[in-house]
Amino acid sequence: MHSGKGETILTRRNTALIGLCVVWLCVASAACTQAQQVPGPTASPTRGAAASASAKPALAHPAGERTQPAGESTKPTITPPFPTDAAAHPAAVKLRNGKLTIEANNSDLGQILQNLASISGMTINGLNKGPRVFGVYGPGNSREVLRDLLVGSGYNFIMVGDGAQGAPRELLLTPQNKNASAAVP
Repeated sequence: MHSGKGETILTRRNTALIGLCVVWLCVASAACTQAQQVPGPTASPTRGAAASASAKPALAHPAGERTQPAGESTKPTITPPFPTDAAAHPAAVKLRNGKLTIEANNSDLGQILQNLASISGMTINGLNKGPRVFGVYGPGNSREVLRDLLVGSGYNFIMVGDGAQGAPRELLLTPQNKNASAAVP
């Protein structure tokens, strides 16, 4: 007699457990589906279910057309250009009383060095294509400011002699080769 009643209780417990598992699986499945959706361009908390429905990707039509969900803008997304893709801006290069100041905002390294060469009489050997330069260098000793400018530029450099107002007489540049072994003096 007890076995029938025990089986009934066991069956009810199993049924309740299975029901809880089904509910849990439904909730987990809904959460996973929602997490996999790509958010739309703007999500408004007042749009509720309509916002989640419009966030689903549109299906391709046979003619290659895409339909626009109601109420959304047709403006294309424009990514801003990378600063070095824009035209270079000339840098301000000043050499006064032995103090060099360089003010660069997306300026070409070659232009900066050529300006310094024309001011100081320095000759430059080995300059091919320089990177873009951003920032203010100096005022300070010409050699120190020039060193700060060239470190990280992709060039090895040597400053030779003394020119006008403490600037080097000659600047020798060689492209850095990350694969080359270090030269032995």
